[in-house]
Amino acid sequence: MILFRNSYFFTTSGLDHFIVTHDVKALIAEGNVDQGVVHIIVPKAGASVMLAEDIPEIKEAVKKMFSVFESLSDEKAKNKRKEELELFPRLQSTMLGRQLCIPIQNGKLVLSPFEDIILLDFEALAGRRECVIQVMSESAPAEAPQQQRM
Repeated sequence: MILFRNSYFFTTSGLDHFIVTHDVKALIAEGNVDQGVVHIIVPKAGASVMLAEDIPEIKEAVKKMFSVFESLSDEKAKNKRKEELELFPRLQSTMLGRQLCIPIQNGKLVLSPFEDIILLDFEALAGRRECVIQVMSESAPAEAPQQQRM
């Protein structure tokens, strides 16, 4: 069985940070998935998904990590359609990655209880960011037992 969900987030002009874990867990629960795998992907460049604890120090460390490349923040490039785009957000998303794959065991994500799936948006323009969640399980969900009426 394969389940899909597209989640959308409204972004600002700075570094944005969104927790996607709740959307993923909801899809697993809705599908009554016991064993399987979940894929999370950000289809467009300029954003990443990562596993981390949702604490301010990690957010700041990510910002510091990319500050090394601040000299590239004004660099531009052209895509295949010759449209100008910002290079820096694309490099950031390439470095962290735009997709994750996480096993599901006994209906739960195989993660530390403190970890979250976090979407980071690096684009300088505010807009809407899409995140695609795909759950694949071994078989169709088990039917809930029917209650007998007396």
